[in-house]
Amino acid sequence: MKPLKAVDKARAFDLAVAGHLRERYRASRPASSWEGELLQTTAGLLSVRPMGTWIALRFSQPDRASALLSGEVQWGGLNPHSGKWNIHLSTSDLTANLAELDRKLGKVCLL
Repeated sequence: MKPLKAVDKARAFDLAVAGHLRERYRASRPASSWEGELLQTTAGLLSVRPMGTWIALRFSQPDRASALLSGEVQWGGLNPHSGKWNIHLSTSDLTANLAELDRKLGKVCLL
């Protein structure tokens, strides 16, 4: 079997993350695909879009998100003004990546 090309790995990552979000957090996919998956959180609606090796997130209520995720603001991950939050991961260990994503989302997502 041939090794997966980088683009195939990125696509597999995107599909795995999207599937995980739908299964664990009951995420929904809006009509406009640029928004990615949508999650209801304690900090308002969260748009989550897997991007191959990282995940682009944006909260609809940045002030609430920054209050709940103050550590992420402090370390530069969450923009307290726009609600944008990027999580950089690797395609090498999907299980570890999903666990890290769960750890971060666990601060704001209701299961």
